[in-house]
Amino acid sequence: MHLGKYPKEKFKRVDEPTTKIASDVPRVPQQANFFMRARFGDLGPKPKQEFPRFVAKYPLSK
Repeated sequence: MHLGKYPKEKFKRVDEPTTKIASDVPRVPQQANFFMRARFGDLGPKPKQEFPRFVAKYPLSK
């Protein structure tokens, strides 16, 4: 098994999280690509308005 520079396998497990998040974390979609960011308005009002006009392409489309 390969261990990297900071191997996670050596971390000790604890019952409670050790990282404190003090402020609200901004919402980011799981698949944060530009199309979804445009849909949610993260790129501004114009891309959100134009999102329905985006063309879906498939490998077998003509």
